[in-house]
Amino acid sequence: MPPRSMLCVSSLLLLLAGCNSTPGTEPNPVQAIVEQLAQDTEGIARLTVHQLGSDEACTVLASTDGTKIGQPSDQEDLKAMQTGKPVVLEEAGACDITVPVRKRGDRWTHAVGVTLRAAPSADRKLLRAKAIEIADAIAVALADR
Repeated sequence: MPPRSMLCVSSLLLLLAGCNSTPGTEPNPVQAIVEQLAQDTEGIARLTVHQLGSDEACTVLASTDGTKIGQPSDQEDLKAMQTGKPVVLEEAGACDITVPVRKRGDRWTHAVGVTLRAAPSADRKLLRAKAIEIADAIAVALADR
């Protein structure tokens, strides 16, 4: 992992370790990580973590779009967890890449949706690699929960 990525991951782990709950609220350390990573990483339009629950429903655990938290995940996010492979969707002025990041047993339980601002001429291989690097940073933080 490049030195800048290691610094980013280290910062996220420190942020996770420092998350404290407020009386009467349940902390969401993953939300804090998502917000910090989105703030620190150029080009992120949206960042979302999906989680497969014990009831087999896949919902949004954390997102830079607060209205999505707790909502059902989209089909492309489910597909990434079902196949274990990144799923790429083109959006106007952006590229949405969902990367499966955490597996329990033989099932993927978490995926990260990384939407990067991108011109139509942007190199899609580079965007995919950047999305995977961002998703991997979140995966490291999830492993510590």
